[in-house]
Amino acid sequence: MQECLKAYYFSNPQTIFLINRYLIPIPLQNPISENEILKTIKKITKNIEIVPAVEICQKELGTNVVAGIYLLSLASFKNLIPLQPKSILKAIKKIIPEKYLELNEKAFNLAKS
Repeated sequence: MQECLKAYYFSNPQTIFLINRYLIPIPLQNPISENEILKTIKKITKNIEIVPAVEICQKELGTNVVAGIYLLSLASFKNLIPLQPKSILKAIKKIIPEKYLELNEKAFNLAKS
C-alpha cells in the first residue's frame, strides 16, 4: 500500500488507484497505517479500489509471489491502463522463465474472473 503514495504526487482527481491491501514494514521508518494512506490519497481522488491481491493469490494459487501479475492483469481487464490483456499475456510468455510460466498464467487468468 505504501507504494501508492509514490504515485500520489503525479495523480489528479481522475486518477484511479488500484491498491493491493498489503503493508510491508519498512526498516528504520515509522509504520504508516492503511487509514493514513487512504486519507492522503483521498485528498486528490476518490477513485480508489482496494484489492486483497496477496490474500487472493495465496488462497487460489498457494503463493502470493504473483500478486503483482494479478494486479497488473486486473487493471488491464478493467481497462484502467492502456494495455490490452492479450498484450500482457504475450509479455508474460516472453519474459517469465519457463519454470514460473504456468503460475504466472494462472495469476493472469485469475484476474480475468
